[in-house]
Amino acid sequence: MLKNCFKAMAGFSLLAAFSSSVFAAPITSKPLSMALTQVKPLTKISVLLPSKLPSAIDANIHASAGTGDETSYEIRLYYQKGVGDAGFAGYFSGKLNSNFPNLKHRVSLVHGVMGYFLPGSRGGSRSPSTIEWSMGNVTYTAQLKLPIQSAPEQQATMVAVADSAIEGGAR
Repeated sequence: MLKNCFKAMAGFSLLAAFSSSVFAAPITSKPLSMALTQVKPLTKISVLLPSKLPSAIDANIHASAGTGDETSYEIRLYYQKGVGDAGFAGYFSGKLNSNFPNLKHRVSLVHGVMGYFLPGSRGGSRSPSTIEWSMGNVTYTAQLKLPIQSAPEQQATMVAVADSAIEGGAR
C-alpha cells in the first residue's frame, strides 16, 4: 500500500493517497475515459491508464485527444486546447518495440517493474514530470504538469500514477 503519495501544495489538493483497493478500480477521470474510447479501437497493444488523476489536475482538464494505430497510442490532456504548451496538462502513451527509456532517476514500480523518472522543470517554459516503464515489448510514458515544487513529491506522484496504470491492467 502506498502512503500519501499526493500532497497539497500551494492550495492544490492533489490526492490523499492511493490504496491497493483503488488500483483495480475503473477509470474515474472523465477526460481519460473519453480519450480511452478514442484510442482503444485503434490499437492492438494494451492501453495502460491510471484509475484516476490527481484531483487538482483532473478538475481543471477541459479537453482530451487520443490517437493511435496498431502499434501505439497517445492521449493528450489539456487545461485549454489551442493555446500550445500553455494549455498542456498531461500525456499518456504506449509504443510497441520502442527504445526503453533512460531518464534521470530509476524507480521501482509495482510487480517488480522498473521505471525511469524525470522531474518537471519550473519557470516560464515549465516542463511536465515524466515517468516511463517497459512491460513486455511496449514502452509506456506518463507526463503531467504538476502543481508540486519538489522533485521527491513529483516522483511520489508519478510513481503512484504509473502503479495505478500497471495495477489497472489493459483497459
